[in-house]
This record gives sequence, structure tokens and C-alpha cells, in this order.
Amino acid sequence: MDNEQKASLPPYVPYRTLTNFLERFKQGVPARIDVGLLGSMSGGMRSQLMTSMKVLKLISDAGVPTDDMKKLCAAEGKQREEILQDVITRCYPYLFGNGFDFSTATLPLLREALEEHTNASGETVTRCIAFIKEAAADAGIPVSPFLKDHKPRAGSTRQRKTDKEPDRPKDSQEMPRPSVGTNSNIPAQDSLLLWGLFQRLPQPGKPWAKQEREKWIQTWNNVLALEYPEQ
Repeated sequence: MDNEQKASLPPYVPYRTLTNFLERFKQGVPARIDVGLLGSMSGGMRSQLMTSMKVLKLISDAGVPTDDMKKLCAAEGKQREEILQDVITRCYPYLFGNGFDFSTATLPLLREALEEHTNASGETVTRCIAFIKEAAADAGIPVSPFLKDHKPRAGSTRQRKTDKEPDRPKDSQEMPRPSVGTNSNIPAQDSLLLWGLFQRLPQPGKPWAKQEREKWIQTWNNVLALEYPEQ
């Protein structure tokens, strides 16, 4: 599909960030959503949240709440599910129509659909997938069991020794590496997002550009907000 025909970048803000924000307006929606209502969020998170609400048609380009946002904030239970379902399916016509079955899709198939129909690419696609999975489940839309995160296989990321790697002295002692297989007792390994972030870390002791470090930390904070909802 040509870039000119692609849809806007779909929401990739952590879904709980969006729902926690909307929860603030159960008793009434302000006349306009602006920076003053976004609290202590980082600049990047503010931009993601505002853009996501615009793409979902919850606010206008000028930040004015739509009827959908007002209804969604006030509704509860089944009524809220129905409103949210309508918002979601209208935002993703290529996932809830045109022969695409969200209830049986695999991760590669969903990624292909997002890359084909939108301008999302790279890690942004992973975050888009995380958003739509949670949003669909919250809206009562059947979510494919094949979209669940899987643990990495034991030894799949273990570094292999090559001719270029110098041999360690025989009297040197190496701390055992944590297991990442099915016998590991680390709960966080169940998160594909966290696992992917750790794989992007450079080797300890090597220089790490400040801009890349800050970008990684920002992504880390976003993933933590997604994986560990605040109470």
C-alpha cells in the first residue's frame, strides 16, 4: 500500500495511561484538553497521549472533547464496553473488517497488517500491538490467544564463542548468567517488551551515547507504565 493511502499512526501510548487519564473526568469533561491537564507527564508521553486521543476521535485537533469522549467517560459496565468497542473498530477498520480476524490473528500477521495500513514501523509497531490488545480486551472484543507474549527459549540469546572472542584466563572466575529459560523464577521475563529492551542494552563498559541512553530510558518508563499499572 502506498504511503499516501496509509492511515494515521495508530495509538501507541500505554493503554493504562489513556484509561487513567479518562477516569479523571467521570463527573464531567472539560471544555478543552490542554497541557494543564496532563500533570507531570514527560513531554513525549504528553504528545503520545494527545495524538492517541485525536486518532481515536476522542478529541478534535484543537483538543475539544467529542461526544464519544463524553459518553465514554460517563459510561460504566456494558454500556462503556459498547462505546469503547465502537471507538476501537472505527479507528482500526483494517483489523476489524476486510477479512481480518482479530480473534485468530498471530503476532506476525497483526504486525504485517499494521505496517501495511499505517506508517508504524520498528519498535513503534510493538507498542501499537500492546495498545490494541489491551484496548480490545477492555472493550469486550475477542482477542486472539496467539497474541500472547511468549518466553524466549532457553539459550536462544546466549552469545556464541567465536574466533574473535579472546579466551578467558583459566584462573578467572565468571559469575553465572541468570537463566532465561522456563526454569527461571524471574516473573518479568514473561514480558516480551521488557525482554526486547534488555536485548538492546550495549555491553557493560562500552561507551553509550547520551541521546541513545535517554531514548532507552524514555522507552523503559513507557514500558513500565504499560506492564505495571499504578494503583
